[in-house]
Amino acid sequence: MPPMKPADAARSSGRWTLLIACIFLAQLIWLGAYSAWDPDTWWHIKTGELILGSGSIPRTDPYSYVLAGREWITFEWLFQVLAYQAYAAGAETGLSVLKVLVLSSAFLLLFRLAGGGFWAALLLSFAALTARPYFLARPQIFDYLFLALYLDLLDRSRERPGPTAALLPFLQALWVNLHGGAALIGLGIVGLKALSLPFFPHHKEAQRWSPFTLWTALTAACAAAMLLNPHGVKIFSHTFATLAFPGKELIAEWAPLRSFLSWEGSFLAMGVLAAAFSWRSDRHLSLLAVVLAFMGMRQTRHLPLAILAIAPLAARALARLKPVPQGPKSALSAVLGMALLSGVFILSHSTYLTLVGRDMPDLPDHAIRYLDENKVGGRMFNPYNLGGYLIWKTWPRRKVFVDGRNVEYGPRFIHEALRWHLPDGWKRLDDRWKFDYAFIGNGPAYRAKALDDSPDWALVFWDDAALVYLRRTPGNDSLIVRDAYRLLQPNRVDFGYLDSRGKADAALAELDRAVRGSPLNVNASQMRAYLLGGLGRHAEALQTLEALIEKFPLKPGPYSSLGSCYEQMGDHDAARKAYERGLRVSRWAHDRISSAHLRQALGRLALKRG
Repeated sequence: MPPMKPADAARSSGRWTLLIACIFLAQLIWLGAYSAWDPDTWWHIKTGELILGSGSIPRTDPYSYVLAGREWITFEWLFQVLAYQAYAAGAETGLSVLKVLVLSSAFLLLFRLAGGGFWAALLLSFAALTARPYFLARPQIFDYLFLALYLDLLDRSRERPGPTAALLPFLQALWVNLHGGAALIGLGIVGLKALSLPFFPHHKEAQRWSPFTLWTALTAACAAAMLLNPHGVKIFSHTFATLAFPGKELIAEWAPLRSFLSWEGSFLAMGVLAAAFSWRSDRHLSLLAVVLAFMGMRQTRHLPLAILAIAPLAARALARLKPVPQGPKSALSAVLGMALLSGVFILSHSTYLTLVGRDMPDLPDHAIRYLDENKVGGRMFNPYNLGGYLIWKTWPRRKVFVDGRNVEYGPRFIHEALRWHLPDGWKRLDDRWKFDYAFIGNGPAYRAKALDDSPDWALVFWDDAALVYLRRTPGNDSLIVRDAYRLLQPNRVDFGYLDSRGKADAALAELDRAVRGSPLNVNASQMRAYLLGGLGRHAEALQTLEALIEKFPLKPGPYSSLGSCYEQMGDHDAARKAYERGLRVSRWAHDRISSAHLRQALGRLALKRG
């Protein structure tokens, strides 16, 4: 067979690169097309609605009675407008489409930067899978896009700024209005380009302006462009206040990397190796990868930026070390590699449902409806993680106690708000703010103990998403008489406390009422099955639990209750299998409390069996 002509070979290579890019795009859509679940997403959408409805950017806080009248730096206003428009156009699907468009654009730019082909597909697939937990409908997604844009533009100007580099100040102005001080990352990218230049060999020909001078001037232009926002220079003070926020490591996205024995840790290690190998050929990208890797190690919110910078650097390094010619074999190998990585990811991460709208946690809509239908009013307590969603669903008729805007509330307040569930935390907050009702998330940790133990508070509504407590006041008496749960403490992890009450019939009646009050009440059905088992009605309990597992296969609780029921019946093999199934689900869901509870149950069972 005669060899292909160069033009034909180039066309063939281009077709295979395009095929790999299309399959990679499909993977990106798969990774990005899930619903908004981060609580901060919701107050961003509400702010976009407020801006479009009023025709102006809010200058004082409208959402929290704690912040009433205080200045608010709305540094993400442009993202908020876009997010609301996406939601208005297609609800959660609209948000997913916006997210997928932004993420796909970012990764396809990086795919080109990485050289296309086998190594680019493999490394960027690895990067997308590793960064997937950070693919939220929040302003950060635009950080990923602008990082890719900046790297693409700078790569076109290997030493002296080319014509496309003139776009950088305009992009900087756009970035600062989408995500405020995060645009300093762009400033750093351009500045690192200037710093990397003295290490390049000098040209012999004389030039009026050195590359270092030109890139430094461009960095200054980008810094000036950051002032083109509604808050001017205040954007810098707000950013520095965020970075200097005491105790921010208590908040998950600001915490340091927990372990290097993780997908993220392996990427950072690969970045350091790739930077060392590529120092001469890709000095700017190597320097940026090391800086971002250090930032990601210190604060996990920077990990996706490090991953996105490392992937093309590592792909280029591997392409130099072991070139893989484009063709059907390399394309098939790339596709199989992406599929293998995806399979490993699914097995090592939470159970993966990617249909739009299916990746949601339990949302407290039924509890909100209870408040509205019964005209519950006054000062509401809510924990930090529910504030954003409550702003979206209940403002302006209700104002929140706290939400995710840390700088606005201040470090002392945030620290107290995060510790509300500790022994003295609730009393201290309640004495100061005089809450009328409490709206609390119902999770695996027993955080409502202070309210359960207090004679001043009554539980009147609960499901898997939320609990509503009312203060015992004359205004709330009628609701408390009608709706209070006198026996149940549903936020408790174990159900053993029900055994000592000796009031199984009354407890079953309360549980039946809870199930009728909200279809989202797996916990109530579990408690009901527990009581039925204690009464010897095992067949009825098993039927209830099997139906729960069929309806909610991704919740570990019903498996635990099923194992307990079998254990009561003396069927230790069936109990062990149920506990083990629940343990697998809890591990996939990263539910450490349920995992610990199930491991304890398995240990107890092993002791029984000898």
